[in-house]
Amino acid sequence: MNALEKFIVNSELRGFVQRRYEFPLFKKMSPLPPNARALEMGCGCGRGIGMIYDVMGAAQVDAFDLDQDMVNLTQQRLSEEGHYVPLWQGSASNIPTPTNFYSGVFNFGILHHMENWELGIKEVHRVLRSGGYFYVNEYYKPLITNIIMQKLLHHPQNNRFTHNELVSALKKAGFKVVREKNVLNLMGYIVARKR
Repeated sequence: MNALEKFIVNSELRGFVQRRYEFPLFKKMSPLPPNARALEMGCGCGRGIGMIYDVMGAAQVDAFDLDQDMVNLTQQRLSEEGHYVPLWQGSASNIPTPTNFYSGVFNFGILHHMENWELGIKEVHRVLRSGGYFYVNEYYKPLITNIIMQKLLHHPQNNRFTHNELVSALKKAGFKVVREKNVLNLMGYIVARKR
C-alpha cells in the first residue's frame, strides 16, 4: 500500500464505516458460531480485531499484516488496550497455522492487493474448519483499473476480478456462497462457507 491508502485504511472514517455498516452487515449475513477462533487477514492498525470480538462475538482472534509497520501499530494499540492477540507479519498466500484451525476468516480488501489472489482463497480454505466462514469485503476490477485509481493507489493491474469472478473462484476452491452483496460492481461483500 502507498501512503494515501495507509491513511485511508487507518482513518477514523474507515473505522466508522466498519463499525456502523460492514461488521453489522456481516453479522446479519451469517454470524460466527459460538466460541469461534477467528483470523483477520491484513489487520492494518488493529481496529477490526476489536470489532471481531465485540460485534461478531469471537472467543479468540489472531491477525497478521504484510506490512511490519501495521503490525507494530496494531501491537501498540492492543497493548494500550490490555489485549493479547497472536499477531505476526505475513502473507495471505502462506498462513502459518494448522489446517482446519479457524471458524472464521475476515478479509477487508486484501485479495485485490495480491497478484495471485486465487492462492489466497485456497489458503483461507485450508485454514478454515469444515463449516467455517470466510467474510470477504473486496474491491473489483472496474474500480482498481480505473485510470484515476491507478494514479492514486498502488494495486496490481493484471488478473483483477469482478464480483462474479470472485464468487466463481470461491466456489471452485470449495466454498458455498451463503450471502453476497454487489455494490455497483465496484466493491462487494460475500460470506462463503467451507463445505
